[in-house]
Amino acid sequence: MFDEYLPYLEDVLDFLKEIEVDAVIAWDFSVVLGSIKRGLETHISTMASVSNHISAKFYKELGVKRIVPAKELDLNSIKSLKQNTELEVEVFVHGSMCMAVSGRCFLSHEVFQKSGNRGECYQV
Repeated sequence: MFDEYLPYLEDVLDFLKEIEVDAVIAWDFSVVLGSIKRGLETHISTMASVSNHISAKFYKELGVKRIVPAKELDLNSIKSLKQNTELEVEVFVHGSMCMAVSGRCFLSHEVFQKSGNRGECYQV
């Protein structure tokens, strides 16, 4: 989230509050904090690369209800997150067959100027 988009972010979050969305899924702190500030249920995206219970507890202390942990975790690691945090855990069981780590893709942006981190991945 670049500085020039922050006013737009405020408008979007206010609109989401107005229409009573179920939740906001985010990984950028400006979105996470803005969402929580408005009382919106907030979930942490796999793009935040949550891979341990200390990171998960950090988000829980902020007020997050659910995490989507790093895609690289095995089942035992995911179970451990759940047991050690009592957060809701949502898991990808299948995703794109790309080289990105935890959903963070920079290659699409470099090649096509379309950012997978902004929902525009061109699947290089």
